Amino acid sequence: MLGATLFNKVRIFRSDATTSGGYNLEIAEFQIWINGTNIAPNITPIASFVRSTSGAFRLEMINNEITQATNQASNVFIATDATSRGLFGNGTYNLTDNPIEVIFSMGEKNINDLQSIVVYGRNHSGSYYNLQGASVQLLYNDNVIYTQEINNKNGTSNQLVWRFDGPDISNVSTFADSASAEYIIGSNYDKLYTYTIT
Repeated sequence: MLGATLFNKVRIFRSDATTSGGYNLEIAEFQIWINGTNIAPNITPIASFVRSTSGAFRLEMINNEITQATNQASNVFIATDATSRGLFGNGTYNLTDNPIEVIFSMGEKNINDLQSIVVYGRNHSGSYYNLQGASVQLLYNDNVIYTQEINNKNGTSNQLVWRFDGPDISNVSTFADSASAEYIIGSNYDKLYTYTIT
C-alpha cells in the first residue's frame, strides 16, 4: 500500500527522442482504470503538439469503442509538425522546455484506488513500438508521484500494449484476452509488458 497518496493528473510525454518514436507520441488507446471504470473517456486531455492533416487535428485521444482494435491504425497521433521537428533537430527546442506531452487532469484520486493505466501503441506502417522512450507520470498538481519510461516491449508486431498497474489491480477479477475498451487487457496477452506503480 502507498498510504493516502493522492494524484490529480496523468501525463504521458516523450522523454527520449533517440528511440524509433522520435519527436512523436503514437498512441492508439489510453485508459485510466479506477474502481472498475476507465475514466479517461470523461476527461478532455491537453496536448502540447498536435499534427494537423487536411485541416483536421489528430487529437482523437480516446477511441472508447476501440473500433480499430484489429490493427490499431492511425487514429491517434500526437506529433510535432515538420517545422517543430526541425526546431528540435537543430537544438532550438528541447524536451525539457518544449515537452511533447498529453495531460489528463481530474479531481483528486487516491492512488490505492488505481487499478491500471493501459497504453496501446499505434500502428505506424507496421511498427507498433514507437512509444519506447515515452514516459507515464502520476502527479499531484505539479509534484511527480510516479514516473516510468517505456523501455521494454514484448515483440514488434501488433498489438503492443503497456500496463502500469496500481495497488488496486489485485481487486480486478475480469480481464480481456485481446484489445478492449471494456476491460483491462490481461497478463496472458503475449504482446503486453507490465510495470508496477510503487
